[in-house]
Order: sequence, then C-alpha cells, then structure tokens
Amino acid sequence: MAANHKAIQKMAEAALAVISYTTEAVDEALALYGAVTRAPFKMLESLAFFELMYGPSGIFISIFGSRDVWQMQMQVLSSLDDADAINFKKSIQQESSIIAVAVSMGNLHFKAQ
Repeated sequence: MAANHKAIQKMAEAALAVISYTTEAVDEALALYGAVTRAPFKMLESLAFFELMYGPSGIFISIFGSRDVWQMQMQVLSSLDDADAINFKKSIQQESSIIAVAVSMGNLHFKAQ
C-alpha cells in the first residue's frame, strides 16, 4: 500500500513538472509573439517621430541612435532653461565614463587571459 502511494505521488510530481514546463513554454511563446508583432508598429512610430521632429533627414537620424536619446536632445535644444542643458551634459558625461570603465575592465580581463 505504501509503495502504491509513493508511485502515485511520483506520477503526480512528474505530471506537475510537465504542466509547469508547458505553462512556461506557452508564456515564453506568447511573450515572443507579442514582441514580434509590436516591432513593426514601434518602428513606424519611431520613423514618424523622427520625420515630425527632424524633417526628411529624420529617417537617416533614426538609423544612428535610439529614439530616447534623440528625443531628449530635441527637448534640450528646444528648451529655454539652461538647467536642462547642464543636466543633459552631465548625464552624457556620466554615461561616457561608465562605458569607458567597462571597456577598460574588458581590456584588462582580455590581457589577463
């Protein structure tokens, strides 16, 4: 009787594992499907933004940077407040410093090998 109970328990655990794995796979597939279906709309939205803000050259600008960076730049350039420009400059300098440190660490790691 105890052996029967253990066998049933193992089968239930195996069934639960299969259900869990299947649920995860379906969730991942739906997430991927959502990202794939949204991509063309996001691209069109981004092109429309660049066209509206920068004119015909905006299409080419969209190739060389993310919308967030160019949008922030447009806001800073159209702002009359000097504090916005100073904050933008500080954030760009901080980001450049972070990238420089990461590259240096990567070079040190590469040379160590």
